[in-house]
Amino acid sequence: MPLELNQNYAPKSSQDYEKELADLRYQLQVAEDTIDAIRTGSVDALAIQDNGVTKIFTLEGAEQTYRILVENMSEGAVTLNQEGLILYANAHFAQLVQLPLSEVIGTPFHRFLYREYLPMFEQVFTQGWQQPTKKEFILQPLPEEAVHVYISLTTIESKGDKVLGLIITNLSEQKELERLTQAKEELFANNQALLRTNNDLDTFVYTASHDLKSPIINIEGLMGVLEEMIQEGDSLEDIQAVITRITSSISRFKNIILNLTEIAKVQKNFSSQAEIINYQEIIEDVKVGLKEAILQSQTKVIVHLSDCQELQFSKKNFQSIVYNLVSNAIKYASPERSPIVVISLEKRTDYVMLAVQDNGLGIDLKYEEKLFTMFERLHNHVEGSGVGLYIVKRIIDNAGGKITVESEVGKGSTFKVYFPLF
Repeated sequence: MPLELNQNYAPKSSQDYEKELADLRYQLQVAEDTIDAIRTGSVDALAIQDNGVTKIFTLEGAEQTYRILVENMSEGAVTLNQEGLILYANAHFAQLVQLPLSEVIGTPFHRFLYREYLPMFEQVFTQGWQQPTKKEFILQPLPEEAVHVYISLTTIESKGDKVLGLIITNLSEQKELERLTQAKEELFANNQALLRTNNDLDTFVYTASHDLKSPIINIEGLMGVLEEMIQEGDSLEDIQAVITRITSSISRFKNIILNLTEIAKVQKNFSSQAEIINYQEIIEDVKVGLKEAILQSQTKVIVHLSDCQELQFSKKNFQSIVYNLVSNAIKYASPERSPIVVISLEKRTDYVMLAVQDNGLGIDLKYEEKLFTMFERLHNHVEGSGVGLYIVKRIIDNAGGKITVESEVGKGSTFKVYFPLF
């Protein structure tokens, strides 16, 4: 069948083909730009023509969701370039530094930090490009007070470029809570110390009035007897016996005064400054101070210092603890065996333990409560004031430590003092 030609057909010229090709290239470029805009999140909606009707399509992809999230988050969000200039900042960061966004973007981030933190930020900024890192800083939004913040840094790929992303968390409320908690703890500690002081004062006043009253009354009575004896012409031997009793009462009176003075001195030294002490040297000093008692009682003193390297404590108070425990161990030795006192120091995880062990008389632990009470004595056959263990317990309690005792009558005792490590 012969091909019929369209009589109205006119062949296109080269200019027509060039025009169509230019139109196709333009449409292709528009399509590519639109796809790139969608991919990068540069547009929020698309207007598309469909049969002469314009249709609006909103973009709800992941990029747009992330942008909304960052803008509405309760932390500051910032991106920095390699020079540390702010490329992007959300509204919350602008609130933190109390400036409009227009005065934040394009400025160096370090301008918002305290000067003292600049070297540390420079180090963290360098690390952040290598690996995720975080650190606590202080922002200085003028003219308001400084703001404690926690800054997390990590790299982000954006449009083929790498930027450093910062999340800035405001720690002001946390710091205020910490301050209030610390103040509450200090107040509680002060109240506890005040209660202990009041209890000590009650005991001190009662003991002073009771124990001082007894020798004074005794002295007064003996002075009356002595006056009568002199008037009646009693023998010098009888008079001397009364004078001896008066001297004994005066001596007891003086000892009570000295003990009360010692307690007052310990109370004053509770606040002695802690320092790194040479405990070996202090123990040797105590042994020298008790040399006469050690020789007279023929006590063997053994010292084990284990692997304990150092102890931070008041030197005076540590010496007082060791002296009182060792002197008691010597004083209450058993007459049935040669006295041995073992002093050991051992470091644990949270504390250093001082132990003083003896093979002396031992203690009935049903009286343990009385053991650390002022002027209480469980053995009366030897001289003593009843303040040594009280002083030890008060010192270690005030330092946040504790003291325990293990004992068996007729076998000996072990006192353990726990010094907290700070």
